[in-house]
Amino acid sequence: MRTFLFVCGLVLALVVSAEDKAIVVLDASGSMWGQIDGQPKITLAKDVFTDLIEDWDQSVALGVTVYGHRSKGDCNDIESVYPVSALDGPRLQQIIQGISPKGKTPLARAVKQAAEELKFTEDKATVILISDGKESCDADPCAMAGELEKLGVDFTAHVIGFDVDAETQAELRCMAETTGGHYYDADGAAELGEALKQVTRFPETIGFHAVAEDGTNLDGLSFSYVFSAQQGGQSFRATGSGRETRVRFDVAGVQGLSPGLWDVEAQSGFFKASSSVQITETENQMHEVVFTNTRPTIHLTAPEQAVKSTEIEVSWDNKDVKEGRIILVKPDAGFEAYGISHVYLNEVGSAQLLMPAEIGTYELRIISKNETLTTQAIEVVDTALSILAPKRVVAGTVLSVSVNGPKDIKGQIVLDKPDSKVKPYGEAYAYVNPDKESFSIQLPVATGDYVLRWISQKNELLTEKGIELYEEGVTLTLEENIRGGALFTVKTTGPEGVKGQVVIDDLNSAPRPYGLNHAYVKDAAEQTFELIAPVEPGQYVVRRLGVKNELIKQVEVNVVEAGADFKAPQMAIVGTEISLETADFAVFGGSVILDKPEQKPRPYGLMHNYVKAAQTPLRMIATPGVYELRWLNRKNGLVASQQIQLAAPEIKLTISENIKAGETFTVAIQATSDLVGSLVVQKASDKPSPYGLVSAYIRENAAYEVVEIKAPEVAGEYELRWITQKQAVLHRQSITVR
Repeated sequence: MRTFLFVCGLVLALVVSAEDKAIVVLDASGSMWGQIDGQPKITLAKDVFTDLIEDWDQSVALGVTVYGHRSKGDCNDIESVYPVSALDGPRLQQIIQGISPKGKTPLARAVKQAAEELKFTEDKATVILISDGKESCDADPCAMAGELEKLGVDFTAHVIGFDVDAETQAELRCMAETTGGHYYDADGAAELGEALKQVTRFPETIGFHAVAEDGTNLDGLSFSYVFSAQQGGQSFRATGSGRETRVRFDVAGVQGLSPGLWDVEAQSGFFKASSSVQITETENQMHEVVFTNTRPTIHLTAPEQAVKSTEIEVSWDNKDVKEGRIILVKPDAGFEAYGISHVYLNEVGSAQLLMPAEIGTYELRIISKNETLTTQAIEVVDTALSILAPKRVVAGTVLSVSVNGPKDIKGQIVLDKPDSKVKPYGEAYAYVNPDKESFSIQLPVATGDYVLRWISQKNELLTEKGIELYEEGVTLTLEENIRGGALFTVKTTGPEGVKGQVVIDDLNSAPRPYGLNHAYVKDAAEQTFELIAPVEPGQYVVRRLGVKNELIKQVEVNVVEAGADFKAPQMAIVGTEISLETADFAVFGGSVILDKPEQKPRPYGLMHNYVKAAQTPLRMIATPGVYELRWLNRKNGLVASQQIQLAAPEIKLTISENIKAGETFTVAIQATSDLVGSLVVQKASDKPSPYGLVSAYIRENAAYEVVEIKAPEVAGEYELRWITQKQAVLHRQSITVR
């Protein structure tokens, strides 16, 4: 056991057993100049160190770490002034007396440094912390204690808070409780002295000696014990290695075995014990615990011989044994948990176990609870295996591979470089499926010498065969100059089976899938594609890529101005439909839109229509103003534009007099031709709607049309509105319904 003693500006006392090591962490921060009963805390601490050194057991190694003693405001000011070693009293006295408090309180860091010096992850560690203040370096001592508890073998912190405020007390108490320790609060010297006596006493231990009922040697086993008091309801757990387990005696509130009758449940694998023991106050007690061997009988059935890398069926007769595995190991191997190959025991009573690729004699074992229950020898034998594939093949094509060997050997056929390590997947691969006669591998486009490897499910090399990948010309044919944003044709030729993509991309870009525009290459030797050129003029590159985006072929191309043949009127009436000349519709496609001049090109805009012919109609919106007509190609790139002025229409509505509720009235229309929409009756406060309370549809080219509208059923003041298809109001006029 290793013990840390943290002293943060207070008196201390420590009693340890001969096998302990200890580190005293001394707070030398500025707060140590604070006084208790008229004396500086640092002076009291030094006096206690004098007593500690004089009474120290020379067989116990001691270390001292100090923080805050060299500079102000430095959270890294932590020093192991006396590394863990045999006590040299005069030298340690000189070191302690030379300490002068100056700086901050990096409590958490100092604790962690001391823990690491004592290798707390390897041995049991108990902390005794005495503090008059809290962390001042943006650390969380409670979280730190939790981390040490989590990582340590058996880490416990007992803490004494001396004359501390409520906030500091909460921080220190958390450190103790997080690690399963105890917290003591001391308001004066007397309470501090009593608390020190409690936390620095290491209790006597009680021994338990394990023996087997059947005489089995139990040396080397680890035992777990559960102790339950027959009165008082106390219980706790303990573990021990070897036949003898030491358990602490209950002292000063530290949980342990207090005098009385205790029930004991203990186990190590299949060895179990259940008994009662009478604990007394007698020193050096030793109690014998008798263990019964509950190891089950189980038999293994498996073939005596198996072909390498195949799966064999193993079965067992005792299905009640559910926790365990069947493993395959070398005969001379010690105990192993998983072996070269393993399967778990199940309720069925049988499983498939994979054999290794290396031939030789092996051993099957059934293990459970870290014990070997039964064994059986098995011989793994060789078999003829081969890969059937051509010696030379075109790079980038799909290779058909088959194998010769037992049907149930699975794994992968891997294509890789000859000097590469044996590994799954490689540069290309296919799974070996017993239900198929051949397997397809998509070859890389890079030429050169490769190797085909058949590897097992455990990534062992079964057999291999060399193969050469060679190039068979791939071409790309297209015009040198193409119009920006336009469709252009790319023709590619090459060996059948070389799939991938044809892309157009920025000249200085790295090969990448999709590019700025792309088309998929299929199996055929000769294929033609249409791609869409970027709108921005400049130098670009057209590439042929493989299925893994490897570059096969590339050609530079010059993109020039789009020069789209686009004509439109410069003025129009709101709500009317205009005709746009889109003679290059087959080249650019896309759509024409009406939008605000300051708006960036976007699909749909305020109004839009798709370009499918040399003339494309587009209806204007209902709001007068300056707008922009735009032609966007199939990828919404701007290939042409022109401004247009929208003017208000001339609309005159002549309404019959004396409109009566629920009766029909007439409206004579005099307006600019080509206006369409609906005449609707609505309240002035209503949101414009093409339906309203009552409505009539306005047909195209209705310059002097007379329509009949039925008045609302309720008398009142209304508006007669001309609503467009986009629900905008072209004209409004007040009416009275009587």
